[in-house]
Amino acid sequence: MKHFCVLISFVVVNVLADKQEDYKREIGYTNRQIERVPFPDEQLQIVIRKIVCGKAPMTILAYMFAAPAIALEGNYPNYEETLQQCIDSQIHLQEIISKEFGVSVPEKSLVRSALRIVGLAFDSTVCTDYDDCLLTELENERTNLTREATRQLLYFVSNGEDEDFNSDYNRMCRLRGLYRSILYPDTFIILAEVVDDKCHLTGIDNEKIIVNCRGYVMKQTSLID
Repeated sequence: MKHFCVLISFVVVNVLADKQEDYKREIGYTNRQIERVPFPDEQLQIVIRKIVCGKAPMTILAYMFAAPAIALEGNYPNYEETLQQCIDSQIHLQEIISKEFGVSVPEKSLVRSALRIVGLAFDSTVCTDYDDCLLTELENERTNLTREATRQLLYFVSNGEDEDFNSDYNRMCRLRGLYRSILYPDTFIILAEVVDDKCHLTGIDNEKIIVNCRGYVMKQTSLID
């Protein structure tokens, strides 16, 4: 019985390790796909708007656009489920980008040669071998690729004249939460709620931040439970 338990533990550890590698690869594939989107700072706003205005939980938004490495740290009961959600979020984002812009996901075998052609393989800031990449490297790439598009969208809709966000404070709150997740992926937002016309954001570290729903400048108040 003891040997059986050891075997089960070994299998579980290896399954989790494989899923971690899968997550890293999917982040890398999506990063390369985003780089192929024409004028990404403008075009990605279409994707961000679509997902923010949808029903995906804030954690999924963070997985998609911030790819937080910290999501895979620690050992908790739903760890494998979190890993799978992280993987699924990348695949879903890839599908949306492909549908919106006709930009496919580079095949693994073609990634290196494609990067060499455009000169990216010689850029030390781009991690091209996903098996050897640190998750934090891929996270940094993702936040760099999505930060400006999210900032520009937030600036554009904050005047209260945008049809999608004009009458829906919840969408504004979700967009603010997403932007904060991209700026601070280690404390990414897991909950965005509107209370008395204020946006209440809760991070993975349980820190609560209150910001204005309207107006570009966010006045922040930290409340530690």
